[in-house]
Amino acid sequence: MEGSKSMIRTDSLSTDRLNGEADVDLVLCPICQNILSKPIACKTCENSFCSKCIRLWLIKKPNMCPYNCRFEARKCPAILVTLLSKLKLDCRHKSQGCAAAIPYEALEQHELQQCDYRIRQCPGCKQEMLKKDLDLHEQEGCELVELTCLKCDTIYNQRQQHTELQCLKKQIVMVKEKLEASDRTSNTMEYNYKNMEEKYIREQKNDDYARRRQLKGQPDYCTYI
Repeated sequence: MEGSKSMIRTDSLSTDRLNGEADVDLVLCPICQNILSKPIACKTCENSFCSKCIRLWLIKKPNMCPYNCRFEARKCPAILVTLLSKLKLDCRHKSQGCAAAIPYEALEQHELQQCDYRIRQCPGCKQEMLKKDLDLHEQEGCELVELTCLKCDTIYNQRQQHTELQCLKKQIVMVKEKLEASDRTSNTMEYNYKNMEEKYIREQKNDDYARRRQLKGQPDYCTYI
């Protein structure tokens, strides 16, 4: 397939990651020659490709399938989905200690959200470490991790002191602010109600004045101010 070698991706699912024996000839991407990742098929020739591989291919060769036909995207065949679902792969964090064999369909979620051997950065000291070590580091080791008091919402780190007295003072301030806000709301509502009441009274007086003039046979063009 012309031009495919120059477009091989380094983030593909290498066959070296297969856990156990499996016949993968039918689930390889023709572009990167690795296991299909989020496959998309060509409606014209029904060959399937990694979604990222074909997207990069089409940037250079718009509307042209790697098999020299017009490319129209469609879902990959159900049989291909079934074959992929039977695969188990090593986690990409295996070199950092993860020994899990992950079903193909759960691989992305495991690697991005669940694996304890992902590299993560401490939000306090910015040190990088494994996810499994980060929780303990934040709770016991890092003095720069920010904490939030559940009672008064004060944000502080473990180098700073947040005493019970400070907490009580902050809670008192919060209560005062809420009361002041409540008073402002009440005053606004009272002001609006008073304006509505005055407007209603003026309209009633205008209506009464207009009716009296009509009874006297005078034109109704005056209003009560």
